[in-house]
Amino acid sequence: MSFEPWMLAAIDDAGHNGITDKHIERVAVAIRNSGLTYIDDSSFARICRGVGIDSTNFTADDIEKLNHLLNG
Repeated sequence: MSFEPWMLAAIDDAGHNGITDKHIERVAVAIRNSGLTYIDDSSFARICRGVGIDSTNFTADDIEKLNHLLNG
């Protein structure tokens, strides 16, 4: 199967090729803007979907980076 360039970009943008700092920063901004002070798994998945990222692609290290970014 061949992919069009826009398909590859969408796959990368959703984090299917791995979560990068840009993905983590995008989710961090969305979490800050949500006004929520506690984020459970379903809230995290909803926020990720809202910014076009598949939450299941986050590893434990990615979550740690996100926590560090949010909490300093």
